[in-house]
Amino acid sequence: MWWNGPTWLLREPSGWPSNVETHRKKASFVEEKKSAIVLKTKTNQISGLEAVADTERYSTLKRLLNVTTWLRRAIYNFKRPLTKNECVPTNLTAEELRAAEIEWVITAQRAVREQRNFDQLSRKLGLVVVEGILRCTGRLGNSDLDLDGKQPILLPKQHRFTRLVIEACHEKMHHSGVRSTLAELRSKFWVPKGRQIVKKVLSGSFICKRVIGKSHRGPLTAPLPAFRVTKAHHFQGLE
Repeated sequence: MWWNGPTWLLREPSGWPSNVETHRKKASFVEEKKSAIVLKTKTNQISGLEAVADTERYSTLKRLLNVTTWLRRAIYNFKRPLTKNECVPTNLTAEELRAAEIEWVITAQRAVREQRNFDQLSRKLGLVVVEGILRCTGRLGNSDLDLDGKQPILLPKQHRFTRLVIEACHEKMHHSGVRSTLAELRSKFWVPKGRQIVKKVLSGSFICKRVIGKSHRGPLTAPLPAFRVTKAHHFQGLE
C-alpha cells in the first residue's frame, strides 16, 4: 500500500470511487507534527503623555508645548467643576508652559532609565534626582549660576523631544553653527555626545542648506583702465 497505493488508482479516472474513506494508523500519529501557540505580550507599549500627544506630529517645540498645555488645562477643567464666579484664563501662561515642558522632560527620561548602561551613565555624569528630574552634577556647584546652569537636565540623544529642543535652540541662535547651538543647549540641558547629535540635527535644516549651502560667487572682473587700452606714444603723459 505504501509503495503502490490503492488498486483503484491504476484504473481510469472514470472508474475511481466517488467517496474514499481513510483510516489513520498508529504510525501516522507518531509522525504527526504538533504545533504550539505562543502568546507574546508587548512590553514597550506607549503609555502616559506620549499616548495622548504624539511628538512626531509636531514640527516645533513651541507647538508641542502649546498642545500639551491645552490638554492639561482641559483635563483639569473636566475633573474640577467650575463655579459661576471663577474666571478661566484664555491665554496660556508661562507657568503652564513650564509645567508642560517638565512633564515632557520626565517622559523623555524614561528612555534613559530603561537603558542597560544606566548605572554606568549615572556614575559618569553624577546623576541626581531633583523634583523627579534627572540632573547632571559637575564642578559648577559653587558658582552663582541658576539651577539649570549648575545641574543641567539630562535628555536622551535619540528621543524626538530632544531633537525639538535642539531645533528650538538653533532657531533661537538665528541658525548659527554647531558651536553656538551647542552652547545654548548646554545652558539648560545635557545630551550625551551632544556635539554629534547637534551636528546631525543641523545637517537636516532646510533653511541652513538654502542659505549657507550655496557656493560663493566672486565679484565680476573690473574693466581695464583707459591708459592701458588706448594707443599712445612711448612715455606719453609723463611730462
